[in-house]
Amino acid sequence: MPCVDYRFENGAIHMPLNLDQISSVFVVFRSGKAADYEAVIAVDNIPSASVGAPDPQSDITVAGPWKLDFPAGRGAPASIELDTLKCWTRLEPSGASVFSGTARYITSIQVPNGYLNSGHTLELDLGRVVEVAEVSVNGKSTGISWKPPYRVDVTGLLKAGTNGIEVKVTNVWHNRIVGDLKYPEAGEFAPTNMKWKFNAEMELLPSGLFGPVVLRQKVGQG
Repeated sequence: MPCVDYRFENGAIHMPLNLDQISSVFVVFRSGKAADYEAVIAVDNIPSASVGAPDPQSDITVAGPWKLDFPAGRGAPASIELDTLKCWTRLEPSGASVFSGTARYITSIQVPNGYLNSGHTLELDLGRVVEVAEVSVNGKSTGISWKPPYRVDVTGLLKAGTNGIEVKVTNVWHNRIVGDLKYPEAGEFAPTNMKWKFNAEMELLPSGLFGPVVLRQKVGQG
């Protein structure tokens, strides 16, 4: 998208860039020759009260309880009720603790009408996720989040009162391969010719939604 906030000063172009953790951006100059430009990066300290900073006074914690649904045919139960979020490797029964694939968290939150009329951007912060997440609010997907910070814009998706929240989380195949070796009586759920690299005593990898999940207002945006 075109940059409209910039200035040309002393032979250099100055523009603000707001980057999340481990993110990047391309800056493309569509006129002139590459040799005409010299890239200089300067980082300024931005005070915590800058535009876009969250307002902790307006946080709404999505505390649960959560229903965690698993797909059929993967060795895990159909669903588990969770009072608090925890790593999949700590779940019971064993088929849930070694699950690999995509599982769906379901809960709801209450949002007051005044919260929606603040004029600010509304953001759902998932906290810690391993590995990939897709958030849906009232049945509408916000897209895929694949790196921290796991925050999604939910402005316009919320309504006053009860709102349905779904978070689909996908992990890697490691745990299910180890589970096949650890619990052979349960059957094989990760057929692969690479199992010679694994053994039943290997440590399981952290997986799932850890949270805390918080709905925030971003001051100065909306």
